[in-house]
Amino acid sequence: MAEAARNCRSLTAFYLSGWEISDSGARAVAEAVNGCPLSAFYLLGDKISDAGAIAVADAVKSCLLSAFSLRSTIISDAGAIAVAKAVKDCPLSALKIYGGAITDAGAAVVAEILSNGCASTLSAFCLGSGRISDLGANKVADAVRNCPRLSSFFLYSEPLSGEALAHTLEGMAGISTVRSVNLNIGEISKEQVDSCLARLQ
Repeated sequence: MAEAARNCRSLTAFYLSGWEISDSGARAVAEAVNGCPLSAFYLLGDKISDAGAIAVADAVKSCLLSAFSLRSTIISDAGAIAVAKAVKDCPLSALKIYGGAITDAGAAVVAEILSNGCASTLSAFCLGSGRISDLGANKVADAVRNCPRLSSFFLYSEPLSGEALAHTLEGMAGISTVRSVNLNIGEISKEQVDSCLARLQ
């Protein structure tokens, strides 16, 4: 696949998924698409680490992407931040970053980059990691308040508390275009549920 892309210098969209794709595969993809006028890039590989994510980020940083997705269970803060920096000035409508080792610190930096970059054009934003807690979720929620066109928001994290859920939904309530919000919620009381629903009305 990467070899075929290398011979197609007018490539505008690249899609590849495979659970066995590792850093060497990500580097091969990055080398193949570097210099292509990409508007969409999707790569899923369960063995891609920060090294592969950074290689991809470097390859796409000069592209005017409208959609970007990178998914792996072992990408951590460094890889997520590199990707966010690479695409922050793109006219993105969709940004999806999944990395099982992204922490609150990484989520906070990604959120800050988002706020200062492509927030105005995003309609779909997904950030996933089972190591993001209320702290990181609140930072992300603050960032997406600056996305006036947001339609879909997905945050995979540790189970969120009622307070973090309320904070997130409060921000969503101010965006008229929101149609889908997907969150991982912990145990919350009926009163907290009622309070959250009230924020959406």
